[in-house]
Amino acid sequence: MTRSPSLESLQSIRAAAGQAWTRGLTDDVIEQFLARDPRLARAIETAVACRTAMSASYGEFFRLSEKDLSTTRSSRNPRGSAG
Repeated sequence: MTRSPSLESLQSIRAAAGQAWTRGLTDDVIEQFLARDPRLARAIETAVACRTAMSASYGEFFRLSEKDLSTTRSSRNPRGSAG
């Protein structure tokens, strides 16, 4: 099965990120969602554009493993909340 351009774009984000700790949706499931709803393709395009724009300022965080990133976030906010 040939991957869609949207999935290729999503793969570029995955490849530039640190090691994943959790499992996301499989490529097949994402392709099914892409076929059903064009908003997902637009969301992926927006995510790629935002990540590219933010890379200069936050590139070091993007390269952290998912586990290290969650630890870094928690250490910046002692209560571990989003606020």
